[in-house]
Amino acid sequence: MGDESTPTPPCEPKRPRMHLLLKFAVVTLVVLLLSPFAVGMLSYGSPLEYFRRRPFDSEVWRVPPGWKEDRLRMVDDLLDKKLLVGMTRPEVDALLGPETETSKFNSWDLVYWLGMERGILAIDSEWLVVRFDTKGKVSDFKIVRD
Repeated sequence: MGDESTPTPPCEPKRPRMHLLLKFAVVTLVVLLLSPFAVGMLSYGSPLEYFRRRPFDSEVWRVPPGWKEDRLRMVDDLLDKKLLVGMTRPEVDALLGPETETSKFNSWDLVYWLGMERGILAIDSEWLVVRFDTKGKVSDFKIVRD
């Protein structure tokens, strides 16, 4: 009777830890690269949002917005062209029509409702707010959310 020993299984080559580290690095890199895109999608809507923009048209703007998104599609062009810079209140009224009646944004002189905020999680509204200086000329304007 000899010494019976169980045969030792052949050793499988161990995958080096570098392989796991490489996988982790690749996944981390992909997540970091996609994070700004995901945040942008949640904040500003789909990349197609840029292509939905349209040139500013005063006649279309002055139609009460209802559920149409015309103002939301034109406001970027209005701001980019700085059409409001230096205008008086009567000139702004002629260009944009009457302001939206609201109790929000009381620190601004004029407020225009643009529509539901752009983005996947549209829970707020976007507004154009306008401020006049002491000479009665537009001194500031921007888009705000409620």
